[in-house]
Amino acid sequence: MTNRTVYRSAERKPPVRLTPGLCETIARLLAEGRSQNATARAVGCSQHLVHKVASGKIAPEVSGQG
Repeated sequence: MTNRTVYRSAERKPPVRLTPGLCETIARLLAEGRSQNATARAVGCSQHLVHKVASGKIAPEVSGQG
């Protein structure tokens, strides 16, 4: 029998509520030259969410409504 390494899956984090303030923080960090991955780690959200903010699919004034 071979020894197999068992990896635990990443712990699930609660979903991040995107507020206008968080959206502005993401935009500011991206404008400073940070990568999308580094920005996501800094604010505690997914890179996909950062990409949506960066591409303009989510605007700060729209994301707070809901």
